[in-house]
Amino acid sequence: MISYRIPSIQLNQSQEHLPLNMVQFKESSVDAKAEFIPLEMLDIFEHDRQIKVIERPINHNISQYLDTAAPKLASGFKYAVRAGQAISAKLLADNVLPNQAGRDAFLADLDCLSDLYFDLIACPQVSLRLEVLNTAMCPKFHVDNTRIRMLCTYQGQGTQWLDDQYADRAKLGMGSGNLDDSQSGLILDTQAVHVVPAFAIALLKGSLWQGNHMRGIIHRSPAVLGNQPRVMLAIDAIW
Repeated sequence: MISYRIPSIQLNQSQEHLPLNMVQFKESSVDAKAEFIPLEMLDIFEHDRQIKVIERPINHNISQYLDTAAPKLASGFKYAVRAGQAISAKLLADNVLPNQAGRDAFLADLDCLSDLYFDLIACPQVSLRLEVLNTAMCPKFHVDNTRIRMLCTYQGQGTQWLDDQYADRAKLGMGSGNLDDSQSGLILDTQAVHVVPAFAIALLKGSLWQGNHMRGIIHRSPAVLGNQPRVMLAIDAIW
């Protein structure tokens, strides 16, 4: 069984002179009313916690970039990244992202999130996956067979999730009888479905986390509304 340490969250080099509890994006178009506190990510290590959501300010440079760039990315991309390696370097080398205003801000954010995940989990390598979705990827509530996954929805509605007290776990998977969530009896209170805000970091604990067998956060993908695709980043540890 893997032994995890409680890491010391550190700033990446571009933010090393800022106090940890006052990290903000550097672009002037950021909503200054929001505050991002990376240390809050440590809460995911609490035994009974299955999800931790840390809100971040919306970066309008990134939003505007993805408005036009996302349709050019097909279904997205997936990379394996080693600790100390910048995902931005790989994406630039492979010419994956359209070169237009806002790309540097997006690349910097991908580097920032991967660095934070490395610091949090202390794994040697991660799988970094950007999904460009025109339909819901996982439309029914479920639990992932993962350890701790980081999600960030840049465009479209964020991941939906349920606390255990408002869900009947017996109705997950085959227990649903192939019925929709609204009909299976899984949701005990329809007003209790939470939605992760855009640009927020969501840390989701799965059933493979040590001591978490038969548990894990109950969550699903939202419907994609309108003609604008949903753009979501997922980061998982590779051991």
